[in-house]
Amino acid sequence: MVVNTPPPQCIPSTAAANVDLTANLAVQGRKNRRRKPRVCKNKEEAETQRTTHIAVERNMRKQMNEHLVVLRSLMPESYVQRV
Repeated sequence: MVVNTPPPQCIPSTAAANVDLTANLAVQGRKNRRRKPRVCKNKEEAETQRTTHIAVERNMRKQMNEHLVVLRSLMPESYVQRV
């Protein structure tokens, strides 16, 4: 059974609507999860967050590569293949 429910931003915030939504989710077998409301950011905040994310991803890649170097050093030479 498919129940068409409106998107979260269109659901009124009344107690009756919340009860109906919970009942519909229980029928569908889904868990009731709360979504974080999307916050509209100004361009400066968005750019700062983007720059931070890029730096975090770069550090993660650097750390992964360092761990791979350690793993390669632990493996016998016959297993190490450079492509």
